Amino acid sequence: MREDVALDLEAAGLDPLHDRVIEVGAVAFTPERVLDKLERLVGPGRSVPEAVLRVTGIKPAELRG
Repeated sequence: MREDVALDLEAAGLDPLHDRVIEVGAVAFTPERVLDKLERLVGPGRSVPEAVLRVTGIKPAELRG
């Protein structure tokens, strides 16, 4: 049976040379069902623009640690 994985990355902006990933998501699935899910927030080591926080719904405190 076929199994696939979909990946999603949220970044702190649109510039791949300067903006960092702040969230990683993945879903493993078959045509019939979801097999597993992963969601991890990643501290970028710098502040994230307010516009990005509004769009993603991520709060600055969630990115610390």
